[in-house]
Amino acid sequence: MKLGAAGGTAPYTWAISTGALPAGLSLSSHGVISGVPSVAANQIVTFEVTDAANSTATATLPITVALGPAIVTGTLPSAIVGVSYSAQMSVIGGTPPYNWTVLSGALPLGTVLLSTGVLSGIPSALGTTSTTVQVSDAFGIRASSTVSLQVVPPPAAPASYLTTSSLGGVSVFATPGSVAPQTGEDNLNGVVAIASDQAGDRYWVVTSTGHVVSSPRAPSYGSVARRDLSGSIVAIAAEPDGYGYFLVSSTGRVYGFGAAHSLGSVSKHHLTGSVVGIALNASATGYWLATSTGRIYAFGTAHRLPQSAGAALHRSVVAITGDPKASGYWTVSRTGRVATYGAATVVGSLPGGEHVNDVDGIAADQSGDGYWILARSGRVYAMGDASTLPGVEVAPDATVTAIVGAS
Repeated sequence: MKLGAAGGTAPYTWAISTGALPAGLSLSSHGVISGVPSVAANQIVTFEVTDAANSTATATLPITVALGPAIVTGTLPSAIVGVSYSAQMSVIGGTPPYNWTVLSGALPLGTVLLSTGVLSGIPSALGTTSTTVQVSDAFGIRASSTVSLQVVPPPAAPASYLTTSSLGGVSVFATPGSVAPQTGEDNLNGVVAIASDQAGDRYWVVTSTGHVVSSPRAPSYGSVARRDLSGSIVAIAAEPDGYGYFLVSSTGRVYGFGAAHSLGSVSKHHLTGSVVGIALNASATGYWLATSTGRIYAFGTAHRLPQSAGAALHRSVVAITGDPKASGYWTVSRTGRVATYGAATVVGSLPGGEHVNDVDGIAADQSGDGYWILARSGRVYAMGDASTLPGVEVAPDATVTAIVGAS
């Protein structure tokens, strides 16, 4: 920067009368301010000019040194392959507007860096990229930095539903490519039911004698001692978080393990038919027990609810499942007839000719708008919004005894 003077007789000699230039700058006798400022500053300086006749003049001027731009973005939020992505680069200092460009390195395939500093697009390949980006401000002052972006696969969908055979073999049904829980060993006898946590990655199977076997990543909270067994165990229901489970016997006795505490059992004097199943309510603070005659017993915050659809089931009821989203439940008979209660969605029953009197279970889809009906042959019928999915692993040839839904 060169100072200028008018009038007088050249040549002119310049000096600072009062004040000081910002650090890093200096004034030559010819009136040139030069150097590299080292800090931001806003100072008032009085300059004096002297001409050849030794006449002088002064002027007081503000000298401002602004901060140059600096990129503060380092690692960008992860992107998911095949999913639209957008992230804003960040800069401090300098004078807007800013202009962003790629200096070196490649961006993830499918993405671009806009001049506004927005990195956007649909990443099409997995991996981590390192790219050097540059920003320039309104005065052309530049800064650069290397940023990294990791493109990851989409999160794996958990199992949608699981079935078990009488020998303990577990089949997991999920979206192809899902990370499914490992299946159980087929060395049991008399397995009658299966329960899963809400995430669908842990499960427990139970035998008619009350022996509970957990999947490899699931903790075991206990089994029913032989001396405490009343009748035979017919069903199991797990707490949504997987920290406990309930077992129920054919005589209506409920056993709680882990964080699951029994909220009550059916008195033998009031029992009508044999208990066939247990279902937790949506808040998991109560449960219903269903009998083979269609009688429902409610405990905790669960309440007996009016039937809203389906033929009244007075015999051959084989299972019950609760609506995970509303106060309601469904029961199913051996012939595939479904009765709907409370606020549960009316979905329907198996059409005639779709079964051979061998239905064994029912499990609700986590949407609350559908369910799966299980036949002893292992065939699963999807109703409503529930979908029939391919099995990630298949149980051996044996009588399939139970089904459970997960998220």
